[in-house]
Amino acid sequence: MAINFLRLDSLGRSQGKVLAAALAYLEREELEDRRTGLVYNYQKRGGLVAKGAFFPQVERGECRAKERNLSRQEKEEFCLAVELKEKQKNSRLAKEVLTAIPAELPQEKQLELAQIFAKKLVERYRVGAFWAIHEPPEGGDRRNFHLHLLLTTRELGSGNLGQKVKALDAKSEMQLIKKTWMELANEFLPEGKRLEEPQKDPLAEPKLPHLGREATWFERKTGKKSRKRLEFEAQLKEWQTLTSELRELERQRQELERQWQEQERQRQQQEQKRQAEQEKLRQEQELAKEKYRLFAATKKLVNRYKNPQIGTDREGEILLPDQTLKFSELSNYSLESLQEVYQTTRRKIERDLDRRIGQLPPISRQIIGLRPLKELTDDGLIGLFPTVAQLEQSEKEEQQKREAERKRLEQELERQRQEQERQAERQRAEREKLRREQEENKKYRFFYVTKKMVGLMGNPQIGTDREGEILLPDRTLKLSELKGYSLEFLEQSFLAVRRQVEKDLSRRISQFPPEIRGLITHPVTEIEKIENLSFIDLIREVKALEELTPKKTVRPLKKLSENLQQELERRQAQEKLEPAKESDPLPRLRERKRRRGQQDEETLNQSGTVDHPVREYRSRSPDLEWD
Repeated sequence: MAINFLRLDSLGRSQGKVLAAALAYLEREELEDRRTGLVYNYQKRGGLVAKGAFFPQVERGECRAKERNLSRQEKEEFCLAVELKEKQKNSRLAKEVLTAIPAELPQEKQLELAQIFAKKLVERYRVGAFWAIHEPPEGGDRRNFHLHLLLTTRELGSGNLGQKVKALDAKSEMQLIKKTWMELANEFLPEGKRLEEPQKDPLAEPKLPHLGREATWFERKTGKKSRKRLEFEAQLKEWQTLTSELRELERQRQELERQWQEQERQRQQQEQKRQAEQEKLRQEQELAKEKYRLFAATKKLVNRYKNPQIGTDREGEILLPDQTLKFSELSNYSLESLQEVYQTTRRKIERDLDRRIGQLPPISRQIIGLRPLKELTDDGLIGLFPTVAQLEQSEKEEQQKREAERKRLEQELERQRQEQERQAERQRAEREKLRREQEENKKYRFFYVTKKMVGLMGNPQIGTDREGEILLPDRTLKLSELKGYSLEFLEQSFLAVRRQVEKDLSRRISQFPPEIRGLITHPVTEIEKIENLSFIDLIREVKALEELTPKKTVRPLKKLSENLQQELERRQAQEKLEPAKESDPLPRLRERKRRRGQQDEETLNQSGTVDHPVREYRSRSPDLEWD
């Protein structure tokens, strides 16, 4: 253990002390006391290891110790300034600190310890400090390396001496300095060699106190013991008696302590044995928990993934491709085997899941995320199972939809190709325009035009018109279900009815005499090219002509009766002389045709320029009857 010694003394003028002499002795130099002119030279004394000086420097309210390298002249001037500052004959010029430096430290560590200690005192009290390390004298104890510190009793500020530092005179400050030195030294010393507080032995033998002049004279004069010596001897005898009792008590205490230590050792052994058993039991429980965790984790992965090639989950069992794990035999499995089974199962699931994710489209893979599967926990990996399955199902449905759409498009293209082959260039252009219109308007147009043709024809073989319905031979069209029909379906129905009406209307027109056919205002040679409204007008004209023509005149003109020819001539003459009557259908149709004009017919043909075909028909043809 290192020596713990530190002493703080005052360098007083009343004791005949001189600051220049003390500083010269400290630094082993030659200095002159400029106040008296005396020169103090300690250069031949020797034993100096290192020296230095620290002065305080205050920056922004914080004091820092700054090393100063003073010349001889500066040191003599500093000592003179201190001597002149202290006016009284009993003034304290400086504080001297003497402490033993641990010989266990190397020289560079001793130097570092001395500098840190000096800086601490300078920064704490804001005083100047001169320090020096002296080695032991020749023939002395080689462990006696010691540190000298000279501290100014006044604060130093901007190179001037300030107020007295009264804290250095307090006993509590002496203890604080000793504590600071011990803490700093212990930071450098190894464990087991650190400084400790000195303790007094209460059982130490008391020493004879100072007897005084009277007691000494009495003993020399009479040869007897003085009263003070007798009192000391009585105290010594009492101390010896008490010491023997204390020693016996100490022996008993030690025996009791030995017994207690033995009991404590036995108790500790029992406690260690109990703790070992508990630790063993805890380890067994931890092992069982870990086994159960691995078994449960493997079982959960297999149960949630549902892939027979990887494994199957049954009650209390896990059926793997190469083995079967049973919960009832869990204690027989080693932890390493269960870890291997778990890791193998997880790797298989990760590879299979990675393969399934790789088959998904890029947008689905972005939904899952780009984090590697190996970094996921079991719960995170299990959470991906339904997501991947749902995305796979969605992708399967999308593929089915794409396949169905592809087939539908192929059928549509085939139908369009066939339709294009059957129709001329004008019909294709017209269909292209009609296709741009809203589908709902086209549905209404096809439905009502078909309904009107069927109603005007009155031929059950073509179709029957009822309220809100069209009864065709192969199907029934209902107005209430019009939104459920596709545009292609209604168009096909319309075209089929139109072709049948054209055939039937051509047949009925061919049965008219030439004079009757001449009354028809529409071109009957190309009946299939007639537009829808004109075609309906043609149906009305044919019906009107059929009403005027006797049923028996369906043969050639030579078989017509003279009455019919006269009636026709009479009506033609009447038309020239009188305006057409409302009851006569033929003049009314001609007048309406002239009134409407060719522009109306062209506007009707271009159905893409009107909002609603049915409303347009009604507004331009008020005489037509619409359901």
